[in-house]
Amino acid sequence: MKILIVENMFRGHYYLYLNYILPRLADLVGTVDVAITSHGRNSPEFTTYLAPLEKCAAFHPILASARPTDRLRLHLNMREAARRFSPDYVLVPSGDAETSLMGLFRIAGRGGLPGTPSAEVGIHYGYGAREARHKDKAKDLFYLVTQHLSSWRKIHFANLLFYERAKAWGGSLARRAELMPAPVPANPRLDKAESRRQLGIPEDGRYIGIAAILDKRKAIDTLLAAFRKAALPSDRLLLAGRLDPSFARLIEHEYADLVRNDQLILFNRFVDPPTFQTILSALDVATTPFPWHWNRSLTMLHAIAAGRPVLSSNVGWMRTMVDRFRFGWTCNVLDTTVFAAAIRQALDQCEDYRESEPVRKLLQFYSADNLVAHWLAGIRETMALPPSEHACSWPMVMKALEDHGRAGV
Repeated sequence: MKILIVENMFRGHYYLYLNYILPRLADLVGTVDVAITSHGRNSPEFTTYLAPLEKCAAFHPILASARPTDRLRLHLNMREAARRFSPDYVLVPSGDAETSLMGLFRIAGRGGLPGTPSAEVGIHYGYGAREARHKDKAKDLFYLVTQHLSSWRKIHFANLLFYERAKAWGGSLARRAELMPAPVPANPRLDKAESRRQLGIPEDGRYIGIAAILDKRKAIDTLLAAFRKAALPSDRLLLAGRLDPSFARLIEHEYADLVRNDQLILFNRFVDPPTFQTILSALDVATTPFPWHWNRSLTMLHAIAAGRPVLSSNVGWMRTMVDRFRFGWTCNVLDTTVFAAAIRQALDQCEDYRESEPVRKLLQFYSADNLVAHWLAGIRETMALPPSEHACSWPMVMKALEDHGRAGV
């Protein structure tokens, strides 16, 4: 079977996903053709994630570089790659823009893809939240209509809330819709004392913290003010990741006393994956103060993989996950008084947190093995192979949640 992967994007997680998928896919079908851009081929992401895989994949830098908003160019890139390689099966792990015009090409009589191969796509955008703004709801409607008109065999949605909108849409879109896992690695789960020793930070006290890119999308300013308002003298706030310069200046001018007293612990730098995991296991409570983030949060998933409860913003995907799976608390992270009260509550109650069976099933779903099983399922079915032993579907997660609720746990 001849497989083509088309990936117009390369920054962030896009090549990381291929790093997981390609070796197992090559075990099934041999060398895989991967169409990418020349910018992607020359990127640090290619060097890190894809260059080691050149024995199992042929990387073709033939796609014209384009912005994510250049829907026509991105769609034409995909069509031209399909025409050039004549594959039996196509995977487009990030195909939001490409999908938006597929229906129009079908209506115009040009088909979904040249040669009509079986094809699957990943959809990363879409809000799905009831509290989304009117213009965002209008975007959701546009996305759903174009996805309905597309010819994809399967459509993999990153955002649970938007996936649920697609399932509620009904018809062929609902039948093709699947929720996409994410490659969240298992955390070694060192105990707090050992984690803090390895990091060289004070071992006593209660820690709340975050490990992420600490840019302006995170309410770090409100977190600092709320922590000062809420904290006992022995409580500590840990911030790990590159700080936006405005946050670094704020800390220097207004929170230097917390730094001197070891109440504010800073790792203002890139944090490698092993250290990132140790930071999370050093915490009593992880926090994700992302007031404008509606989509899936890998930061939150990494925190629960470390066995830590989470204090989150009360919007979108994060609020829904905390409400359903009960692994923490939510609040308005832009209101300092409300945020401070939530910090006190979380630190006072964190020792009572116990990981539930639904959360364990959730972590099985959001795993690298399951990401691979998810993307290879259609190909395995076409090849008359049994499903992967690592496969965990979203309905299996929901059944665990329902069973847990019926048991009254």
